[in-house]
Amino acid sequence: MHPSLRILPICMLLIGCLSPGETRLPGGTYQLQPAADAIPLDEWQEIEVVHAKGTQKLLAHVLNTPVLTRLTIMDPTSLATLATCTYEHGTATLRGPLATAQPIAPELPIAILQLTTWPYNSAQRGLSGDLSLTTKGDCRVLKDSHSTLVEVETLPNSTRLIRLPRYETTIKVSPTSQP
Repeated sequence: MHPSLRILPICMLLIGCLSPGETRLPGGTYQLQPAADAIPLDEWQEIEVVHAKGTQKLLAHVLNTPVLTRLTIMDPTSLATLATCTYEHGTATLRGPLATAQPIAPELPIAILQLTTWPYNSAQRGLSGDLSLTTKGDCRVLKDSHSTLVEVETLPNSTRLIRLPRYETTIKVSPTSQP
């Protein structure tokens, strides 16, 4: 099994899927928001996942148009696609070795992308249950009624630090040029 397939699911808060476009998170659910809620985007990103079990580097391509959101996760050395997550017309799909190696709900990677990068009001609308999203300056925090689930800090160079306290994991996402 490719090392990326072991670490990546930890950062995806795997819990499960409820209905099309909706995913379960600790403390509630998140309903995916329309692609049109965010600005158009066509960006390559370097991802570094740091966890007690080790550090893993990945490459991602994020595409957002008025009707489609696509997140492609790749091995940075071989450029092999590990997962392609797409949300279009209310339907989420997940394809690639990660989809077959781990039982990840297809909505989950797009939900995490939206919660960490979509405009605050849009991401907030998708939450239900005991989940709350707050923002202060360049920081965004997702909590359930008991604890912090995700902390996102955007640095001046557009790098985002995503902390998952429950999983003792930090994900550094930095814009990069094409591979």
